[in-house]
Amino acid sequence: MDAQSALSLVRTQLSAARSVSGDRRVRWWIALTLVVLVALAAIYSVYGYQQSTRAAAAYDTQRDQTGAAIQHARQQGFTAQDLKPITTRQNQITAACCSVWPGMRAADYNHQAAQLAALHGSLPGYLGKVLGQAKSTVNQQVASDRTLLQQNATQGGDVSSMQGQLDQIAQTVNGTSSIRAVRGFEGEAQRVGQEAAAQGAMLAQENAAIQQAAAAILAQTQDVDALRTQAGALLTQGRDDASVASYEAKPGRFKQIDSLMAAYTRLEFFTSKLAAPDLASVAFGTAAEQRYDGQIHQLLQTGLGPKHIVVSFQDQHVWAYENGQQVMDTPATTGIRGSTTDGTDFGPMKILHTDHPWTMVSPWPPGNPLYYPDTVVQYASFFTNSGESFHDASWEPDSELGPGSQFNAGTQSHGCIHVPFNLAQWVYGWAQVGTPVDVLPYDGSPVANQLAQMTTDNNGNPLTPA
Repeated sequence: MDAQSALSLVRTQLSAARSVSGDRRVRWWIALTLVVLVALAAIYSVYGYQQSTRAAAAYDTQRDQTGAAIQHARQQGFTAQDLKPITTRQNQITAACCSVWPGMRAADYNHQAAQLAALHGSLPGYLGKVLGQAKSTVNQQVASDRTLLQQNATQGGDVSSMQGQLDQIAQTVNGTSSIRAVRGFEGEAQRVGQEAAAQGAMLAQENAAIQQAAAAILAQTQDVDALRTQAGALLTQGRDDASVASYEAKPGRFKQIDSLMAAYTRLEFFTSKLAAPDLASVAFGTAAEQRYDGQIHQLLQTGLGPKHIVVSFQDQHVWAYENGQQVMDTPATTGIRGSTTDGTDFGPMKILHTDHPWTMVSPWPPGNPLYYPDTVVQYASFFTNSGESFHDASWEPDSELGPGSQFNAGTQSHGCIHVPFNLAQWVYGWAQVGTPVDVLPYDGSPVANQLAQMTTDNNGNPLTPA
């Protein structure tokens, strides 16, 4: 081998050596790059996981806060239907799937948390809107109910109680912030509406019955003055019977007072018909007075106790009833007025004790114009703790008992009620301790007027005893 060939061989070998060394460097750089990429991927994965974990925690917190706010709304009384738009949106947000990539998963959690935060923030305003709509519903129901009541009132219906309920609802509902209270008012208003509708149907039936009775009256007579006289007597009796029941209701002894007063309200309502110029209206009014006087009297008879005594100041008369049936009546003499310390009290009293005989001792000293000497009566049945009683009065002839005798200075009592001897004895034997005694004007005036003249408390105790 010559020198030139040897040199060429060396160059070839060096070139081969350099080629092998270059391949190693490339492989090294590739390996290094892969290591760097793996490291970066690991760092990114750890960072993404941390971000995702924090975002998930924030999402969980917001989800719990939103859920708690919705639950609080339920506890306040908002219904599932009220909350449906909120809960539907809540479910849509929470049902959304998150990305499998940590970095994107964090963004998804953050987006969901932001949506829940917005939903949570909108809840107070939404609940306020629901509350306002509920109040509006109540006010609309109240307005509708009032229209029904106005219609019923024009037909003689007693709407005062229902009107009072509506007034209370209207005064209270707009000032409340409780949905539960508003819904309660809505239920009350609906019940009033149902009651008003039922009353309207009943009034229509009542008026149809009155119209039928009026036609029967017109078939019997065309005398308008006679009809007015008849209706006037019925009105007087109905007022007096209703007054007895109202006196008895004061101490709670008359349980059917609401039904009776409903009939009384209609009795008064139709009195305007009696002054009408046409015969048909007067006949209708007369038929109404017949109907409601009859209802009042029937309710009074069934509502009184087993034994009962009624005294009319106007008529100076006493009636005794047993099981709703009259068993005694008699003219009598009372004191001059129910409003004085020496007059007969007006009120719902009762028999306290009976005595035979009894010596009456003047509570006034000699020289006083009201003084009287000790006086013995044979039978006394006391109905006040101030000494008022039913008793015989030998100094007053039976013929002088009756209307006007309370104004006779020689025979009027100082508060007791004079009755004939035999009936004083009868009351003594018949009445029991606790037997109700109602002394009232019994003058045919409206119930309110007769109640206003009471001189006892609701339990029959005189307010100004002698």
